[in-house]
Parts: sequence; C-alpha cells; structure tokens
Amino acid sequence: DGRTYALGSRTVCAVGIGESIAEAREISLDGIRNIDGALWNRGDIGAGYHIQRSVRRMRRGAVSGLEV
Repeated sequence: DGRTYALGSRTVCAVGIGESIAEAREISLDGIRNIDGALWNRGDIGAGYHIQRSVRRMRRGAVSGLEV
C-alpha cells in the first residue's frame, strides 16, 4: 500500500561521523531531517549538556563503588 509503519520506539537510526562529537551529531541530525513522515526524535542525544550529564553520573557511580 506504499506506507511505512512504525511499530514502536527506536524505529530509525541515523549515525554521523565527524572530527568532533558536535560535528558527528550535526551530520546525524541532517540525516534525520531528510526523513519524511510524522516521526519524533529526541533533541538532546549527543548534545554537550547531555554528554556531560552522563559523564557526571558515571563518575558518581565510580566514586560510590558501583561498577561503571
């Protein structure tokens, strides 16, 4: 019928490869922007503040004796 069906989350993945995380993120977002349809994506993945938050959480886990 010419339609594409999304049956759950994580339906599409776009990977960017660049000289920096910021460049790779922008390349992957460009890929997402080229997909037509009523899709939603998180804007925080790969953003500097998101990465820093993850690093802080991992460090807290390492300090508290949890395996990271």
